[in-house]
Amino acid sequence: TMDLPTLLVKVVMRSFYEDKYIVLMDFILRERLLTDDALADRMRFSIRDVAKVAAKLREDRLLWMYTNHLPYND
Repeated sequence: TMDLPTLLVKVVMRSFYEDKYIVLMDFILRERLLTDDALADRMRFSIRDVAKVAAKLREDRLLWMYTNHLPYND
């Protein structure tokens, strides 16, 4: 069973977006937190292409980005 907000996002995605946007959102809905590298690997896209798709979804307010800067160790 799926919660109502997740179901709503899936319906909206499938109604108004191309496959590449749907695939990215499906991975995010399933995994919740993914790095751009992990998404690129799973989608078989370049990191640049993942960033473009994600930027469109952020612009449409269907996706938001969390950035965690890890300390740099030599």
